[in-house]
Amino acid sequence: MRSVLLDTNLFLLLIVGLYDRNLIGKHKRTNAFTPEDFDLLVELIDPFRELWITSHCLAEVSNLLKQTHSRQALELLAFLGDFVSRVKESHIQKDMIFSGKQSFKLGVADTGIVIK
Repeated sequence: MRSVLLDTNLFLLLIVGLYDRNLIGKHKRTNAFTPEDFDLLVELIDPFRELWITSHCLAEVSNLLKQTHSRQALELLAFLGDFVSRVKESHIQKDMIFSGKQSFKLGVADTGIVIK
């Protein structure tokens, strides 16, 4: 079974775009992207049967989604909560993340992706 693992920024773009593609250029954390970037992301991940995210990236995405006005933040978090019920989650133990020097260069979330 083919699957794909998304990092924080791509998963954030996916969530914001699925919620409201017009919000992509307006949300503080996705304004570097365009709706066309979102369309390309959807096109690239569509062939995969499973979508994966690490627990560390999920935590980052939930925090980044909140960086908008409060009502919209609550709606985005509710949307995220519903969406992740259909996503596979991988949790990488902290001992694995900090066992090498990668975490000092990449950070916790990206090191978890490299290990996965």
